[in-house]
Amino acid sequence: MLNHSYIDRFFYLGDTMDKYLELFKTYIDDNYDLNKPLTKEKYFHTLRVVNLMRDLVCRLDLSEDEKRIAIFIALFHDLGRFYEGKVNKKFTNVNYDHASVSNDILFKEGFIKNFPIKESEYEIIKKAIYYHNKFEIGDELNPTEKLFAMYIRDVDKIDILKVVSNHHYEFNVMPNQKILDNFYNQEAIDVRDIHSSSDSVVFYFSFYYQLYTTEALDILIEKDYMNDFIYDVKVSKDDEIGKAYEDMVERCVYDMAYNKIKYMKI
Repeated sequence: MLNHSYIDRFFYLGDTMDKYLELFKTYIDDNYDLNKPLTKEKYFHTLRVVNLMRDLVCRLDLSEDEKRIAIFIALFHDLGRFYEGKVNKKFTNVNYDHASVSNDILFKEGFIKNFPIKESEYEIIKKAIYYHNKFEIGDELNPTEKLFAMYIRDVDKIDILKVVSNHHYEFNVMPNQKILDNFYNQEAIDVRDIHSSSDSVVFYFSFYYQLYTTEALDILIEKDYMNDFIYDVKVSKDDEIGKAYEDMVERCVYDMAYNKIKYMKI
């Protein structure tokens, strides 16, 4: 069992959400070994995403019920990752849909019944969790469902940038042309198109223009995670490759810090 006491000093979400957090901790302690690196990594990612969601919803004009739903989604969006780490011992299988597994645990296995969540809120939660890791949000979502999917996608991306900022990626070959075209056209990049470390770097660079809310972009800039990632990458000394990297960094820094792309994709 992991000692949670030092975490508790930083997490007060209100009485109801604190009960949710305690049930989450108990569930993880009872089902997984938090001394395992993958489990611990995902546990702390979840807590950081919850904290980011709390920050985001406080900046948005949301009701208390909407804030509660958003934080619940953040807390349970990656339940399937814990199972994946336990069974597969890695998080690299692009064919494993951890979002669907998260929903199976909550809804098919009935874990959500442990919480005073209204059944009218189930579809919002289910669809936000399902689409948090998909290439794009489905057109079938209604406007409310789409908003909650946007919120979890935003805060998840922000913390992923924190995580990868000390993975020491290398930019040692030219990214493939499809990845470059996606980036310069500000289009989403499909993980199945990633074939090199350089491709991965461009994929994470693309996060800044994939954020839906202006408030999430503000949080990313304040946290400085993109700069941390930029300076962590080991860049080839080859002139062409180095110039390509500098051009993409300039695009990120310029658009984020100066243009400050501010829009909502609704």
